[in-house]
Amino acid sequence: MNYKEKLKCKTIIKIINGKLNKKKVSIIIGCSERIINQLINIYKKLEKNGFIHKSKFNIPINKLDLKFREKIVNLYKEKYYVTHFREKLKELENINISYGTLYIILSENGIKSPKENRKPKKQNLHPLKERKKYFSELV
Repeated sequence: MNYKEKLKCKTIIKIINGKLNKKKVSIIIGCSERIINQLINIYKKLEKNGFIHKSKFNIPINKLDLKFREKIVNLYKEKYYVTHFREKLKELENINISYGTLYIILSENGIKSPKENRKPKKQNLHPLKERKKYFSELV
């Protein structure tokens, strides 16, 4: 349960025990007295589990399954270790996947992009001259 759900649960319990009234709780939670009555009925039926959001434990429809992710990682490691990996997947393997999703899958498995493996650029190729001691000094 997150913070809001815990707050609702605690305040509804206080209403049922008679420690708070519905007006004060509606101000604390930020909803009307009618919704407070609904929350009381939910607590009486399901207790604390009634305050947890119903889609909390559902798996998203657009989430890629683990086997597909492993297939992509294996293709990258064994077959195509190139910068244009996404294009190779699309042309040769008929796998259409967005760049962001591909980047997340590879980074979760500890694979860096080829650009990160390049040598860093040299710093200070043209260093600045030292400042002169006095303002009017030219050379």
